[in-house]
Amino acid sequence: MPDTRYTALVLAATRGGPRDPLARAGGVSHKAFIDLAGAPMLRRVVQGVIDSGRVGHVIVSIEQDSMDEARQILNGLGDRLPITYTASKDSIGASAAAVTAEYADAVPMIITTADNGLHNGPIVKAFCDGLDTVEVDAALGLTDARYVLDKYPDGARAFHRFRDGAFSSCNLYAFLSPKAFKGAAVFNGGGQFGKKPKRLIGAFGLVAFLVYKSRLVKVRPFIRFLSRAIGVKTEPVFLPFAEGPIDIDRMSDWELAERILRERERDLHVAPAHGLGRHVDGRRRGDRRRGPRRRRGRRQRRGGSVAQRVHEVLRIARAAREVGEVGRQGGAVFRDRRRRERQHERGHEDSRRAFHVTPPITFVRLSFPSAG
Repeated sequence: MPDTRYTALVLAATRGGPRDPLARAGGVSHKAFIDLAGAPMLRRVVQGVIDSGRVGHVIVSIEQDSMDEARQILNGLGDRLPITYTASKDSIGASAAAVTAEYADAVPMIITTADNGLHNGPIVKAFCDGLDTVEVDAALGLTDARYVLDKYPDGARAFHRFRDGAFSSCNLYAFLSPKAFKGAAVFNGGGQFGKKPKRLIGAFGLVAFLVYKSRLVKVRPFIRFLSRAIGVKTEPVFLPFAEGPIDIDRMSDWELAERILRERERDLHVAPAHGLGRHVDGRRRGDRRRGPRRRRGRRQRRGGSVAQRVHEVLRIARAAREVGEVGRQGGAVFRDRRRRERQHERGHEDSRRAFHVTPPITFVRLSFPSAG
């Protein structure tokens, strides 16, 4: 099996800075520095990347004014692997492009985010092992929704729903060739396509958005469809970890992550009972799977039949095509329609007037023969 050593880019920039609700609640200057079960979140993420054993260099992308504090938080981890720091840019695409410009040997590279505080060594290693089996320019990590819902049914996650099931992004990406970096521009609009699917229109176009909302295609063909749109060959890597998609954006996510970490650390010190143990996805043997078939049936009833979905997609496409035609021709469609209506009204008015006009009177001179 290949033993490729990847460069790991950890995106740690935050939109809110010290005004971020989580940063304020944690009493820290940056969201990535909040405490997760006794350790800063940024340290947990970098620790997990190093523990994977598949990374040879870690690059932390963070704001310039937070760089010194990040160095203090990660103190000691640099003894195992080289850790370098770079100033973050305005978007994910710009940050990735800046890294490639600064580090010529950054490819192949995996990318994760500092708010995925539950990413540990096994999750990152499974992703890198999956990369060894694909020959593409880029890849992304996905987890089946059934893993997440079976283990954390109360967790509110954004799922991408397709014909073959629902999936959630793990915020794990890979750039396996220099060609992949031009695909990073699709995140310049903010990404988070699961939470804000309308951003797909700006990143990939209206057709991609309609296909996505139809749920008529499977996940692999859809990703290949997007790959052709941006010219970067991309494949998904499926990860059987319920914790992979959990990113910490809200207080409820923070509480859930701390509970998971406490249980995880307790399980490390307590051996599993006889006959139990855990599956690779974290479920205990003997646990009953709660109805993925039943949930899938409810989704189908909510979404309607395939024919109904096709009809709805065609209706939306017709409306979008009409709007686009109006935009291109400057309202010519509506003007032509109004002109025809006026002609019809004018013709109807003329006929009505003609019906009520009194015909002209013609006087006829009559002559009678004289008597005699």
